Amino acid sequence: MTAHLSETEEEAVEDQLCEDFHDALERGETSFYFCHNHELKRLPDEVKILKPNLTVLHIDNCYQLSSLPPSIGNLTSLTWLNLSYNNLEALPSEIGKLRHLERLHVNNNRLSELPHEIWNLKQLQELQADTNHIKALPSGVLEMRSLRTLFVHNNPLLRPDDVADEASMKLNAPQPPPAGDCDQSRCRFRECFVHVSFHTICDVPQVPVVHYLASQQLLEQKRAVCEERLQEEAQRHVCIFIVYRSSQRSPMLLFRTVSFPNKHNHLLRRKYSMRPSVAIHGRSRRELSKTK
Repeated sequence: MTAHLSETEEEAVEDQLCEDFHDALERGETSFYFCHNHELKRLPDEVKILKPNLTVLHIDNCYQLSSLPPSIGNLTSLTWLNLSYNNLEALPSEIGKLRHLERLHVNNNRLSELPHEIWNLKQLQELQADTNHIKALPSGVLEMRSLRTLFVHNNPLLRPDDVADEASMKLNAPQPPPAGDCDQSRCRFRECFVHVSFHTICDVPQVPVVHYLASQQLLEQKRAVCEERLQEEAQRHVCIFIVYRSSQRSPMLLFRTVSFPNKHNHLLRRKYSMRPSVAIHGRSRRELSKTK
């Protein structure tokens, strides 16, 4: 069990960390690691001095760390930010200023949501947000075209039944913050309409995404857009089971499963020179041969 520190002792821990920041700056280091500290409760604002060189910042396994300063948004050269295994309850909106960020690890904290400003992270490729208290991801995650890896397991994520009607939507959906900057509205969230849609993101199915809209008309438009996107996601790939036939007397069969976009099915006919027997999930079995 961790002993409670006096205010003076907490300040001493922060002062030592600030000295480490200055030492790293003088040495021109591009990476900074501060891990497995059980005494740090808040990250000093002084972290902003590392802006000129820092590309990798690891502040992890600090089990008492509960807050981050807005100045973390000054570290605009960061490509990897690891804040996992801390005690964070919220991330500052300034995270959205880290436009070069490629990897963001905030797993194993106490986060109830991710900042809506995350939509600015256009270069983000990996987001680890598992083992938190997150019910839905912000709408901006749908605009992060570079995202390739997403971890959101071990969260109380909403399910379609949880927001099946207007009453359950008001009861279960995350409520908007007093102010924010999302991909749809760069203003304060006052009276707004809430909508939760479910998407396949980075091969993770049924990921809940929350949208905040300023009017009923925008809400209806967003519902239509989400429905269209869901149809595209459903048609993006089909599962194909191929059995290769051989003309040899003792034929050898090769079994293979392929994920193939629906709109490129015609390329499948040109790709395989052998005559495969193809079973397409949800469709009838048929014979395909290479066409010229």
